[in-house]
Amino acid sequence: MGKILLDEGAAPDTPSSGKAAVYVKTDGKAYVKDDTGAETVMNTDTAGVAAAGAVMKTERKIATEANITAGNYTEFEADGTITFVGNATVWDDLRVSLLTAKLPASSYPSFVKIADDGAGSTGIYGYSFDDGEYIFITTQVPHSWKEGTTIYPHIHFMTTSDVDPSENFGIGIEYTWTDIDDDMDTNSTLTVTVDVPTGVNSKNKHQFANIPANGIAGTGHTISSVLMVRLFRAAASADNYADPVIITDFDIHFEKDTAGSRSITVK
Repeated sequence: MGKILLDEGAAPDTPSSGKAAVYVKTDGKAYVKDDTGAETVMNTDTAGVAAAGAVMKTERKIATEANITAGNYTEFEADGTITFVGNATVWDDLRVSLLTAKLPASSYPSFVKIADDGAGSTGIYGYSFDDGEYIFITTQVPHSWKEGTTIYPHIHFMTTSDVDPSENFGIGIEYTWTDIDDDMDTNSTLTVTVDVPTGVNSKNKHQFANIPANGIAGTGHTISSVLMVRLFRAAASADNYADPVIITDFDIHFEKDTAGSRSITVK
């Protein structure tokens, strides 16, 4: 059986900010002193040993002392929930494969061969977009999302020809973002269109572009909210690229402050 042996003695000095000291005094009892200097006797049995269920501290913050002081740390809350605070938040992709998307009755992208083994293999296919073509996507915001923060919809794409100088193609989303128990306003879709540069001689180069560049504010939205999206290609405002664009994925970068949610529908 594992154990921790502590020498009995006088109370230590007040620990630095964000720290707590655990010690045993000459009366045989265990104490905790927090960073304000407050001393609390731990829940002990008659032998001065921590009894079953005793809580030494209701939270644990993990980081360097300087980061904890600055408000950047990973915290284990009293119930064991893990949270990421300040600069300790992390980013992830909400991935939406276009192979799961819904095509309209017309004006849809072509499903074309992108690559093969050069010797007659079936090859790899993807969606090729010309101006005016679109596709429908639906996805749900994950439980790990830091509610209220900006999300960054984006595409991964390849151009199908080399150009010099660089040209532009338009890409846009028409969308609704609806929380659980909210009514969807069927007359309030939002549309964002941006010009994306092709790059110089960038045929078949894997590239990335946000829609829009500064993301979409998440103020007021919650986990399990639903985004319904029409992803479309449009003519650029200048130097329009005339050839098809292969869009391999539509994804959303989002900030995470927990590993999940505390309940099924509440963060």
